[in-house]
Amino acid sequence: MLKSRGCLIMLSLFSLLWGCGGGGLNLPNVVNPPNPQPPSPTISVRVTLNMNQVYEGEEVTCTAEVSPSVQQVINWKQEPSSPSGTFSPMSGSVVRWRSPMVERATSFSLIAYIVVQGKTYEGEASIVVLDKSEPPVTPPSISLNYPSSEIIVGSGTLLTIIGSISQGSNALSRLQVIDSNGDLLQEWPAQPGAFRVDLERFGVTGRKTLRLRVIDSAGLYSETSIPVINDDAELEAQARQFLKKYSCAGDGGTIRFGNLQTGPYARPVRVYINTVQQVKDLIEKACAFWSRYTGIQFEITTFTGSAEFSSIVIADYTNVDKPIVAETIRGYITDPHEIDAVIKLYKIWLDYDDEVKACAIAHELGHSLLTMSEITEFGPHMIMWPYGPATLKEEVLPPVVQKSVYLLYSHAPDWIPIP
Repeated sequence: MLKSRGCLIMLSLFSLLWGCGGGGLNLPNVVNPPNPQPPSPTISVRVTLNMNQVYEGEEVTCTAEVSPSVQQVINWKQEPSSPSGTFSPMSGSVVRWRSPMVERATSFSLIAYIVVQGKTYEGEASIVVLDKSEPPVTPPSISLNYPSSEIIVGSGTLLTIIGSISQGSNALSRLQVIDSNGDLLQEWPAQPGAFRVDLERFGVTGRKTLRLRVIDSAGLYSETSIPVINDDAELEAQARQFLKKYSCAGDGGTIRFGNLQTGPYARPVRVYINTVQQVKDLIEKACAFWSRYTGIQFEITTFTGSAEFSSIVIADYTNVDKPIVAETIRGYITDPHEIDAVIKLYKIWLDYDDEVKACAIAHELGHSLLTMSEITEFGPHMIMWPYGPATLKEEVLPPVVQKSVYLLYSHAPDWIPIP
């Protein structure tokens, strides 16, 4: 029986969870596509204002920084477009904007944009314009933890957005994602503090900037931006590259449990519990994480000593004192493409709260379902990241990984993801 291992190691000094995988796991005999196209440039536009609140008729200085520097003209616009303020000059890295007359406190977005190789890149900053008879007010504010850089999305995937909101002078109302053409893509109620939402719609295709806007009960708002590439073809190409790099353990084909209602694999992934019953809730929470992002369904049952088909066994080794939290051992028993896995929970696992325990199980499920490797390229919010704060409140599966799992589980077991 072939075996490979993955484990979650505890660095108690830093209160971090560390994951270690089974080494380099590349698909055999994979060739690169001929004549690869040069990647599109990654450009960011950052807008700063010398004031974030003015009275009607006053001017604010707007500065745009483009990174990396390009020669294209920087143009400006405001949203909403009416009542209209005035940019002077109309273009450039530094301009002045004279605020319009308003009937009450009103938020505006001042947007700088450039066009490079037919693609538009933009940045924005929010400002509140007050009627001269009004006292100063404080708009709400919003900040993002994830995503922190440009991200690829596509149909059938979720983009999780994690951040925090602070209330200003007025009660909060709603949180919105607005497309680059002004369309409202999705909306949720807004509350002060940390938030986590899943964006399901991505609007028009191509490289663009989505605006995440928090609005208060008086209509004042603040925004932050998320640069995205909404492209199904590019998402699949990146997912295939991910699978080439990570998904195989030298068995010559894909590693899978099946499950996405395709042919003989139309069955849930069976998870046997060989541990104390109160751990079941944590296991269900970890399984729900994978179901949320991939559609994989799980059947959790008590282990009786034999498995009817390939399955995951979660075993209680909490009397064993090892310097690791958990460990995954995968064995190819009945078919080299169908994996049997055992997840062992060790004594140190008991030292953590339930949120961290569930995250550790979800991490090990990733070793069972997807890869024995630790994945560092998507940053510390990914469930397969080898270390971090490790709570499911902060963990995600990026859309590229979601698409990878879908490809893996929707093809025949001997499929190799060559473009």
